[in-house]
Amino acid sequence: VIVVEAGLKVWPCALRLLHYLEGQVLPELMKNKVGGDSLLQVVELGAGTGVLGLGLAALGSVHVVITDPGVPVYFNAEDSEPGNTLGWLQANVDLNREVVSGRVEVEQLLWGEPTHMAQLQERHQPFELLVGSDLLYDPDQYLSLLDTLDALLGEDTVAVLGHTHRHDGERRFEAYAARRFHLEAIKFEATEDSPRSIFQIRRRGT
Repeated sequence: VIVVEAGLKVWPCALRLLHYLEGQVLPELMKNKVGGDSLLQVVELGAGTGVLGLGLAALGSVHVVITDPGVPVYFNAEDSEPGNTLGWLQANVDLNREVVSGRVEVEQLLWGEPTHMAQLQERHQPFELLVGSDLLYDPDQYLSLLDTLDALLGEDTVAVLGHTHRHDGERRFEAYAARRFHLEAIKFEATEDSPRSIFQIRRRGT
């Protein structure tokens, strides 16, 4: 029996990242947006409860596809049937229908899974912004996360990721990312519990 907790809580950096995106990133992207749909097309990676994507959609200027692997969730070892992180994610979207007004969709995305990435691209590309909060807690997932960014980042797409510092492995992710993309640290925040960073990733030459 596997008990999964990662997708069932609001991670520490989510609300601070939402505030940063609202104040700094979205205005700049909207200013540069030319023609077409007036809504920015956003994908949230590893959405968990979906608070980041839902918060962005509530601002009214974006359409968000919130994604999660859709792993089974047992609340305790006695559960005979698991829940599913996608099910809980969709439930949170449904509870906020009046606020997000159809500007949120839920999709399954296991990082690095070709079928999931292809379906996401077919249904929703082009993306203008990729976002993710506290995605670096498991170093074993770094290469899959980088492969996912590689698949979803277009020439005009920016990824903005925020994370709470937990271990030295996060530096390894940044080193890997810097070899494949243009990576820029754009905010560092010292907090009482632990420091947090926000950085953006683009394709090289863009």
